[in-house]
Order: sequence, then C-alpha cells, then structure tokens
Amino acid sequence: MLVLVILAGLGLTSAYLCFAHHWRHAVALLAVWMTVEDLVRKLLPGQPPPVILGKDMILASIYGAMLLAPPRGERPYWPRFTTALVLFGAVAILGCFGPDVPSYLFAMAGLRSYLWYVPVFWLGYYFAGSRGDVLKVMRVLGLLALAVVPLGVLLRQGIVEPGPYLGVFEGGHQYHAFDDPRYGNILLSSSVFGQNARFGRLSLGVFLLAFGLLTGPSRVDWKWWLAAFLGAAGVMASANRGTIYAFGFCAAVLAARPFLLGAPGRAFGRAALLGVALLFSFSALFADVVYFVEATGDEPLNRLEWMQSDLAHAAEKSGLWGHGTGTCSQGISYLPGWDEYVLATGGPGAEQGLAKVIWELGYVGLVAHILLWGAVALSALRAAVRVSGTELDGPAWGAFMYLVAILGISLLGHQVLGDGHVVVMLWFFLGMLHRMPEIVREGAPSGGPQAAPGWSCAAWGPQRAD
Repeated sequence: MLVLVILAGLGLTSAYLCFAHHWRHAVALLAVWMTVEDLVRKLLPGQPPPVILGKDMILASIYGAMLLAPPRGERPYWPRFTTALVLFGAVAILGCFGPDVPSYLFAMAGLRSYLWYVPVFWLGYYFAGSRGDVLKVMRVLGLLALAVVPLGVLLRQGIVEPGPYLGVFEGGHQYHAFDDPRYGNILLSSSVFGQNARFGRLSLGVFLLAFGLLTGPSRVDWKWWLAAFLGAAGVMASANRGTIYAFGFCAAVLAARPFLLGAPGRAFGRAALLGVALLFSFSALFADVVYFVEATGDEPLNRLEWMQSDLAHAAEKSGLWGHGTGTCSQGISYLPGWDEYVLATGGPGAEQGLAKVIWELGYVGLVAHILLWGAVALSALRAAVRVSGTELDGPAWGAFMYLVAILGISLLGHQVLGDGHVVVMLWFFLGMLHRMPEIVREGAPSGGPQAAPGWSCAAWGPQRAD
C-alpha cells in the first residue's frame, strides 16, 4: 500500500506541476527522483522493486502534458531517424505476440525497455530553447553530482562509514575479486544508486558535457571545471571497467579535437590542464582502480569472446522473429509468472545487449535495432557538426560522445540500453543536441522569458515564462 501511495503521489505531483505551473518543474522532479529512487526503495520495508516505477509515473504525466498542450508557435519536430524508429517500434510491438511471451506484463516490460523512454528526446528538444537553457541543464547535473559523487567517493574510501544514520548504504559495496597483496579486492561504489555501473555511466554523462564545454571555444568559469572533475571522480569511484574505458576514449577524442581542427589553443590548454589535474589526483585517490584496470588489460578481448558466444547462442535458439518482446528484458524476474516461465522455457537465454535483441526479436529485430541506432548516430553527428565552432560546440560534442560511449558499452557489455536512468539521460541529451543547430541559426538569446518555448496547461491559457 505504501508503494502505491508513493507512486500515486509522484504521478499526481508531476501532473500538478505540468498543469498548474510549467512542465519544466516536472522535469526537475524527474531528475531529483531518479537520484534518490534507490535510496527510497532501500528505506522501505522489504525494498519493494515496484518503487522503480516512480520515474515512469512522472514521465506519464509529462507525456500527457505534451499531448494535451503541445508547444505553441512551433511545428512538430520529426528527427531524421523517425522512419527507423517507427520500423523498430513496429517490430517490437509485433514481438509482443511472440510464442514464448508468458503474459501481457512481460510484453509491457519489454516495450518499456525499448520504447517508453523515447519521447524524452522531445523533452530535451523543447527544453533547449537557448544556450542558457543548455547551461541550465548542465548546472542541475553539476549540483546533483556535487551531492552524490563525494558521498560515493567517501563511502568507497572508508572515510565515511554507514553507521546508524547511513545504514541504507550498508551492504551497498560490491567488489571485484582481485587477490592482490597491495590492494586486495577492488571496491565498487554505487553512491546513492543501486548499481556501481549506473553510478559510473551517469557520472560519465556529467563529465562529457562539462569537458565538452571546456574543450569548446567559449569562455568557461570554475563551475564547469568542478563539474568535469566530479564526473570523472564518479566514473573512477564506480570502478566499472567498461565505463572507465569509455571515459578514457571519449576524453581523448574531446581533448584532441580542438588541436586537430586548429581551434583556439585556449581550449586545448584547458583540456591538458584538467588532464594533468585528474592524473595526479586520481593516481593517489584511486590508485587501486588504476592498477586494477592496467592489470586486467586483456578484459576487452575476453569480452569479445563472451559476446561472440552469447550472440551465437541467441542466434541459434531464436530464428527469424525471436521468442517475443519481454522474454529477456530487465526486471521480468519480479513479475508474476516468472517461476513458471523459467520452468517452462529455461528462462532468458542472453545477457549481452545485441544478444538480448536477437533472443526477443530475432534477426528481423536485430536489423531494425542496428538501423535505428545507426540512424540516431548519423543524425546526432550531423547536428554536432552543424554547431561546430559556435558557443554550443562543446556541449554538442559532449552529448554526441555520450551516445558513442553508451553504444560502445552496450556492444561489449550487458543490457545498458535497458537501464531507465541511462536511457533517460541519453535521450534527453540527444534532444538537446538536435535543437542546437536551430538555436545557432536563429541566434536565440542566452536566457529570459522568451528563451525556451514550452507548454503550460494552466487553464489552457498562455504560456508561463520561467
């Protein structure tokens, strides 16, 4: 009953914010709730899994506002990957009638994984009406990082013990089994999040936006230096190797880009200065993580072997259309009928991201999936190129590199594109990125009441200025 009250309260609160005030307040509520969601779940008796549906309740209210009161004075925006999105959506919906789908709940879990968070793209697009709005998002992310990253680092280093007041973090530490005489096992910090990998990937998003700004042509102040440092610290504290590899690759690309393109030396100098600061501080603070990553340098090759094995197994067992939407999605183990499903079929037969798609949607779904994310990547690259050299250059390339990072992790790792937290951040970033060329073209002001078009449902009247 308490869980139902929490979910209903979140839905009604976000609906009130959308209808009585402005949809942006509901977006802020979404960001805060996603930060504390796992803490709330752990504080409740029995740690009930349905609490994770809180963000879905908030999004349902925002989606309703989008449909009932679309942005005035603007034409609907359809990105270049719309056709690929519709194709993949059709395949996913047809998969709901697959031969091994136990019930409609499993099908809904699969559709939630594939399609439910896609409209967040339009949230990001309409939110970013100016450069000032983009920076506003970055400030919010920086403030959230300021709250959760130091806590994650302190808990990992043992400087802060859970004790009676932070008992919610008790047992939150997992570790890599690494029997080294110097460091022993490698702790994996998840801060306020339930998984160290999620903590690392969200921190990576904060870092890439801030570091992109540092390597762009615009002037920057100390806030973005701090945000970049906090994001990098969160990545290292998570000790998730896939995220650390992506962090290193994306940081190198962003740092080299000004130099390769002949951009102002100031941007390259800022990147070099931050790199030196990170190198010296992290060599001391995360010496065990640095050593662990270096000592297990063959892990990417092992991942490739595992990926090939998982893909081969899924391809052999799935056929043209697969087993059905939701038969291998995250969260289905909490659904009614899970035990019967495992007894009847043996349970999900894939873990890797692409293997999961093949298992559920078959070869047809795999082709549609590749077409979709290929089209998204090309559309995002085109948008980033169009704003190169402008004031939005840095955030644009930071958002694009986050897409590259998540797709890379998904290719070599588990079902990253099924993690609601990561996918919400990714689609929101992509929406902002696709709006940036229009901001540059129209010469939108940095802020003010007219900066960002939006919708307000208050008495079906005129829009409210922020």
